[in-house]
This record gives sequence, structure tokens and C-alpha cells, in this order.
Amino acid sequence: FYDLLIIWWSRFGHTRVTRALPDGSADRVHLGLLPSSEEGWPIAVRLLRPRKGGWMHVHANVIESSIPSWVERVVETVERLGGELGKEWGGVHCRHLEKVKSYAPRVWHVVADIECCEA
Repeated sequence: FYDLLIIWWSRFGHTRVTRALPDGSADRVHLGLLPSSEEGWPIAVRLLRPRKGGWMHVHANVIESSIPSWVERVVETVERLGGELGKEWGGVHCRHLEKVKSYAPRVWHVVADIECCEA
């Protein structure tokens, strides 16, 4: 049985939740908004299970030379948000980074697979 959460963001700042899940009920959250999905990170962290954790697939357009620091910032931000929300995870790690395609000269559409590990 799979539940689904769909949140629509537009470049005009409109947000609409099509179907909401209770906090702590998701094993995996896809954050595919470009150029940045950062606005959705707190929602994604809130949805992941409090002890078991889960996966966040974080999309963004990133300047190539900034990719390592962007990944570090994603991990640190997810750890901080998890702590603020009382998540008892055993750690947050970027397990894979995919350079999906070139978005512009020296700018890549990337996806970071972030694991929030079980305590």
C-alpha cells in the first residue's frame, strides 16, 4: 500500500497541496522543483519517519564548481531541520549525486540522494 503526497510549487510563489500525509509517515520524498527545491526541505524532513528516517531525492540547478559545497549544505540543513523537529536519526548522508544534465554553461541539474539513517 502506497500513499502519495503531491505538492505543487510554481515560480509565482503559489503552493497547493493535492493530498497531505501525516507527519512522520514517509519513507521517501522526491523534491524535483527546479531551479531549487530548498523551500520544500522542511516539509520533506517533517514527513520522514522520526526514528526510521528515509530518503530525500533533492533536485537543484547548481554551478559546477559549487556542487560539493551545495551537497554539504543540503546534508547540514537536513540534519539541523531533523534536530529542530525532534527526529532521532542515526545520521544524514549523501549516498549518491547524479549530474542529470547541463542546464546552462557550467550549471548542472543535479540530484542528491540523501539518506536519513535509522537510529
